[in-house]
Amino acid sequence: RHQFGQVDLVEPNKRLLSTAERDFKDDERVKRFTACPLQDLDLTGESYDCVWIQWVLLYLPDDDLVAFLQRCKRGLQTGGLICIKENVVRDGDSWIVDKEDNSVSRTDAQYKVVFERAGLQVAHEMQQTCWPKRLIPVMMYALRPMDAGEAGLSEASATMKRPASGLLRKPAAAS
Repeated sequence: RHQFGQVDLVEPNKRLLSTAERDFKDDERVKRFTACPLQDLDLTGESYDCVWIQWVLLYLPDDDLVAFLQRCKRGLQTGGLICIKENVVRDGDSWIVDKEDNSVSRTDAQYKVVFERAGLQVAHEMQQTCWPKRLIPVMMYALRPMDAGEAGLSEASATMKRPASGLLRKPAAAS
């Protein structure tokens, strides 16, 4: 069963956001739908257990990506994670530019430099299994703030069995 009680969904494309609103209208866990490009999204003042980011970072230049991840980090609760799922170049040391959709698939090493610049450390990482070999591999990273120190999650507890999309909060405690 899904472990988060609330999901806030962010999508810059209003047409796709409208589709998500229609598809999730009866799902009580989805609380907010926000039309906003990642460059403008600010989670400061929010309190998320998990920020799940999937197949969108390839559209941000490095400096915008670092700034975005720093803003996501400020929106985390103590012990919270930023989870990323992206196509990642595993063979070779050069990124791949897709001129059709104006995206860049970074290398694993490039992502790790970006994470460090944003003040994040990799708590857990794994490659997507059952993925066609002709496609760029998919990596998943669970990140925590570097300043989390010993209070952060252990590597084993950072693994999620059923990831969801969006910004996630644990359910409120029953009163």
